[in-house]
Amino acid sequence: MTYEPAIQQGASARADRQAVSTLRRRRRLQVPLIRPATDLVLRLHDGRRLGVAEFGLRSSLPVIYFHGFIGSRLEPGAGEQLDTNIIAFDRPGYGRSDLQRLPSLRGWGADIGEALVQLGVSDCMLVGVSTGAPYALAVAAALGARVKRVILAGAIAGPEVLETAGGTALVLSMIGRRGSRAGRLVYRLLNIARTTRLDRRLMALVVASEREALERQGLSLDVLHARLLQSFRAGNRRGLRGALADARLVAQPWDFAIADVVAEVELLHGADDPVVPPAHAHWYAAHLPAARLRMVPGELHLSMCFLSSARIHEAIRELVLHPPNGEGRALEALRAL
Repeated sequence: MTYEPAIQQGASARADRQAVSTLRRRRRLQVPLIRPATDLVLRLHDGRRLGVAEFGLRSSLPVIYFHGFIGSRLEPGAGEQLDTNIIAFDRPGYGRSDLQRLPSLRGWGADIGEALVQLGVSDCMLVGVSTGAPYALAVAAALGARVKRVILAGAIAGPEVLETAGGTALVLSMIGRRGSRAGRLVYRLLNIARTTRLDRRLMALVVASEREALERQGLSLDVLHARLLQSFRAGNRRGLRGALADARLVAQPWDFAIADVVAEVELLHGADDPVVPPAHAHWYAAHLPAARLRMVPGELHLSMCFLSSARIHEAIRELVLHPPNGEGRALEALRAL
């Protein structure tokens, strides 16, 4: 009996290696890649560019999506989104978006507010995945009552939690801390993977590490691998300057107050998440004025983020049929005229 855990761990490691090997053998498999309905660049008032992709037909209540670390505006297309209308932005330095002159979460809220005016979006729902969570909350604080709900999946919390909770998310703190040797090493390794095309193997390892949880949802590892790799390359085609800006911004004290978020916030978190441990979700639950926490047993990081797509779809239906302002179905009927 004393050897059983070691045997199980060995079997799990072999299974992961086999999954990676399978993904590598199938790398030429024709997988439908991410195809947003529109993929364009906006110009902000100061001349900066902002990359944006929209999925699905424009609805009266679109989802504004904020991607994870080393992701991109294409990230929502990696999974099944059930025809939900989603608008996703490249964060500063990623993909087609320019860096901010003065890095700021509060400034990001103003940028998205300006972009939504250009896109003709008024009311919306916000979704922040992993490192996208503080960016989503900064936008919620800036837009106020226009935000009808916020959903955070596998969300990283404030710098004090990043420093103490452990998990793979700690790498953000290391990269963001100037002078950190470990941070410089991780950054260089990521850059080597990007420039030498080892990113394919790196993404295969990431997907294979959650093989059982992802397959339990009926997701194809081949499809996820190809699409997440596509999103990574789209977001980091000009180098890892977006990832570096990300890490430095979220790993220091945030320049907006999450207590200013008036919208209801749903926190969806994998109880077994090894990347962003549950301590992050509990921090949010304690600091957000209107938060509801759902800790899901057996879910990890990627698996929880993909599982959240069904909840996003349900939440949109709820808000359309029963808006927070109580106007209900009559308002939706008027909007359809």
